[in-house]
Amino acid sequence: MNNFKYLIKNWIRWDKKSLLYFFIRIPAQVLLPIVTAYIPKVIIECITEGVTVTRMIFVIALLSFVLSLVTWLDPYIREILKGSSNIIRMRYAILAFRKNLNMDYIDIESLEGRNKYNQASSFYKSNQSPSSLFIDNLGQTFVCIIGVIASITLLYRVNSFMILLVLVNCIFEFFLLRSIFGQELILNKTKNKETVKFYYYYDLGKDFYSAKDIKLYNFDQFFSNKLNETISNLKLAMKKFIPYSFKINGIRALLNFIREFIVYSYLVYLTYNGNIEVSEFVFYFGMAIC
Repeated sequence: MNNFKYLIKNWIRWDKKSLLYFFIRIPAQVLLPIVTAYIPKVIIECITEGVTVTRMIFVIALLSFVLSLVTWLDPYIREILKGSSNIIRMRYAILAFRKNLNMDYIDIESLEGRNKYNQASSFYKSNQSPSSLFIDNLGQTFVCIIGVIASITLLYRVNSFMILLVLVNCIFEFFLLRSIFGQELILNKTKNKETVKFYYYYDLGKDFYSAKDIKLYNFDQFFSNKLNETISNLKLAMKKFIPYSFKINGIRALLNFIREFIVYSYLVYLTYNGNIEVSEFVFYFGMAIC
């Protein structure tokens, strides 16, 4: 929570203008699947109710305009926020650079210092680093929360069992993702630690000024063994993580399959027995796919 507050505070301090675009994009992302699923429902209702062609064209044009607007807004604002993310990422790079300038040499060159520096640099060193993805991930979190609330509101008319199914699925998804995220943290710590060791021995091994001592004291095999050791440790860490990730994602896929099978079967049952209209079936089916 302290890290989250720190990131929010820096975002507001460095680029508060992007907050407006951030909060505009969220409803656009939430509305996109709803409007997409709602258009076929309205068209079927207009046909079955026998409305005039003029009214049908007006309704379809209005919904198409809303759909076009939210479809245009999302990528446009995404690019603006991507630029803001890069600005924030470079701000963190500057902070790290200043911190590095004011640190004692022994802290920088120690193994612990190298590990901390490598861990810090991984936070800002690329466009896919956590500092760059923070705004987008935070937006997706808001979209998911609002999307679940919207889905529950829309499904309330169908059956309370559907709401329970959505909530249970969300709870399982949360704990599964939390589990795999914990394993990713362990993997990243191992990667940072072993990467620091690897590049330390690698850079020292090819350094021109160190070559004399390496040859004189027969350290060439020692360096080779250390490089192989770090590579083996990295491979072992990945070997542990990949099967675990495969298992967790397999469980998620199975749960989603079960949920969708129940939802689709129940919608077909309601439509067949006349509890909901065909237009409503199309709408709820579209929402379930989204």
